[in-house]
Amino acid sequence: MKAWKLREMLVVSPVQKAARRLKFDPELTIIRGKNDTGKSSLIKTIFNTFGARPAKLSDQWKKLNVTSLIRFSIGPKEYCILRAGDLFGIFDDEARPLHRAASVGELSPYLAQLFDFKLKLPDRITGKPIVPPPAFYFLPFYIDQDAGWTATWSSFANLQQFPGAKKDLAEYHVGIFPNEYYQRKAAKAEVQQQLEEPRVKERVLRGLQADIEQRTKEMTVELDVKEFKLVIDRLLKRAESLKQREDEYRTAIVELRNRLDEVSAQRAIVERTRDELRLDYNYANAAPDEVQCPTCGAGYSNHISERFEFAKDEQQCIELLAELANKTVKLEREIATAQERLTQSTAELREVEDLLAAKKGEVTLGQLIESEGRKGFRKALEADVSIVQRQIGELEATVRGHDEEMKKFASKERRQSIVNDYRHRMEHHFAWLNVNSSDSTLLKRIDAKANETGSDLPRSILAYTMSIWGVMSKYGSSEAFAPMAIDAINQQEQDDQNLVKMLTLIRDHRPPGTQLIMGVVDTKDVEFPGTEVRMTKKYSALLASEFQSVNDELSPYLDALIASPRF
Repeated sequence: MKAWKLREMLVVSPVQKAARRLKFDPELTIIRGKNDTGKSSLIKTIFNTFGARPAKLSDQWKKLNVTSLIRFSIGPKEYCILRAGDLFGIFDDEARPLHRAASVGELSPYLAQLFDFKLKLPDRITGKPIVPPPAFYFLPFYIDQDAGWTATWSSFANLQQFPGAKKDLAEYHVGIFPNEYYQRKAAKAEVQQQLEEPRVKERVLRGLQADIEQRTKEMTVELDVKEFKLVIDRLLKRAESLKQREDEYRTAIVELRNRLDEVSAQRAIVERTRDELRLDYNYANAAPDEVQCPTCGAGYSNHISERFEFAKDEQQCIELLAELANKTVKLEREIATAQERLTQSTAELREVEDLLAAKKGEVTLGQLIESEGRKGFRKALEADVSIVQRQIGELEATVRGHDEEMKKFASKERRQSIVNDYRHRMEHHFAWLNVNSSDSTLLKRIDAKANETGSDLPRSILAYTMSIWGVMSKYGSSEAFAPMAIDAINQQEQDDQNLVKMLTLIRDHRPPGTQLIMGVVDTKDVEFPGTEVRMTKKYSALLASEFQSVNDELSPYLDALIASPRF
């Protein structure tokens, strides 16, 4: 298993003009502070930076409009990820850009590859297997203060995108099936999606065959020239409508490209302004506190406040550039959508025109069908059915092939070993935490919902989480075991004895070689190794004293992110 470690997080708020640099211990980082000092906001920001939005973010934190950067390593390779609004950028250890995304959807496949997360889940709307968002990778690794202590695996927002997915998620994360199994399963689901179209075609063609046979028995087919004329008229009207739609799409594309040119011009102006302000700031920063005019010799103040105004204006330019970069991406998407619709409309128009072109001289569509006759029509149908059946056969053979490969990776012995290991850990943790396990659903199924209540519920969720972590570290499907986070452990007014047991369980049973970040008010004299970060001031997760240094360090990454819609 590859070591997956957080190194450092930089968070800056241009609104508050404050920032925070948070270094992570490779084993254990405790963020300690009283209520409202910002512990939870910092922990939530870790996952939010990776595109996994916590179930709840405070309104105050949202108003700060933070930009965050996290340095991390997977195995021997080091990376960093930047989030600015809805823009994401991933860089290597030398700050070279690797990937840019304008949405979580665009980020997900890249992170899944990075994290060796091969699970795909069926989309709620299309049914097509897709890479789930990062929240589904991080789900077992985080107990959030606001939602994580009320139900298992509930710390992130928008989990309803894949209803009923917990069984697949649980089996994947604990390693009941390896990555290869899920790759085959996703490939099988894609082929099954492809099977839908030829199966529908086959049913339609079979229906036509049955209809033709029935009509042949009942009556002799007579041609209706007027009916064929109506068909031609409808085709002409359809062609006219499609031509009109083509013109509308082309007009829309021109307008969108004009808007894109305007945004590009605005970006160029703002970039020049930012560069000029940066030069002014650097010049003023290097000059003494009072400078003389080279022309008249008059003295002018170069106080820190004047220099701060340069920095403030530059920051506003950076924020505006980020906004314009977002507009650029959205306009490009709108152009691509309009272009795709234009292409579809053009293709449909060509089909209609091809049908109309079949009328040559005095030969009408009706006469063509008449010349073919019923016999020819039957043969055409039979040929079409044969083609479709061949397609279905090939796809069904591919499905069977995936089934055979999946069986190779499905071991009953492995499943039983994992389930037994999980139950053994749960029984031990329940006993240690004084949880009555006689009727617990968590002992029966890995993907079960907790049925405990009151102060037993948080302890049962901790027992479940620690058990899952232990099983994952031993059997898990992914090569990369993510950093773990536990926030605000004292839920439901735990008495001191139970709270000490909870803290001791975390300290002594965390999987070896893994990384944990924990937010606490008090450790009840339970001694922990690692590093402790003290949060001492209410509503001050970010510090004004760190703004300039952190902002300067973030600027090159932010510049690279917004400089171009694509790396």
